Amino acid sequence: MQKTILSIFIPTILIATSAIAGPKSVYDVANQRAQKDATNFIAPKQQFDEEATKKALEYGKITINGVLYTQANERGYDALVFTKKNPIVFAKKHKVFLYPITPYNAEYINLFKKNRNDKNEQIRELRVDPRFNKYSFYAETDEYGRFSFPNMKPGRYFLHAEADLQGQANVDVETGYTKYTGGGMGVSYETQTRTWTKPVIFEKEIIIKEGQKDLEVDAHLATHPLAWSKPISN
Repeated sequence: MQKTILSIFIPTILIATSAIAGPKSVYDVANQRAQKDATNFIAPKQQFDEEATKKALEYGKITINGVLYTQANERGYDALVFTKKNPIVFAKKHKVFLYPITPYNAEYINLFKKNRNDKNEQIRELRVDPRFNKYSFYAETDEYGRFSFPNMKPGRYFLHAEADLQGQANVDVETGYTKYTGGGMGVSYETQTRTWTKPVIFEKEIIIKEGQKDLEVDAHLATHPLAWSKPISN
């Protein structure tokens, strides 16, 4: 009877061991890693059209001019009114990037905008065709934040720039408690100066039409994440 029991359980153990032994070939390893990567990164579904993208950046006769700047209050929030407390600060020696809007580029840009958090960090890895950056232009701002893209032709373009905005704010900080005679407690506060840093982003879709003259762009580096996530049209 004992011999019969052993003959039943030994095959069962072998089957269980083989089930958890892992991949049997390099092909199995490749498939498993591909499945894992598919959950860890995202990428556009569109195919990159190199000829169409290259054609979109052919020379024209129109110049795109702009000024890159920030305007935030002492706590680092976007200010809409020009005052001494909310001064315009020009973004000096910063790069502004220009991309033609093609089906692939539009999908990638929207994935990029949708997949970032309040600190402008990507939530999941975003993979892009290396030609996306190859077929683009950039301009560097001068000491007054001015930049220019000359010789552009009619078409749709996406402008992008980012930086870190720094500032200081006075904050009331709790420093202790005072016990009153007869009962009761009082809270002591002290005004302290705190330094803060916030990511700021400028993003704008522009359209140049046939017969249009040079274009001026208000390139305001915004601190509000909701403005960053607004998708561009496909």
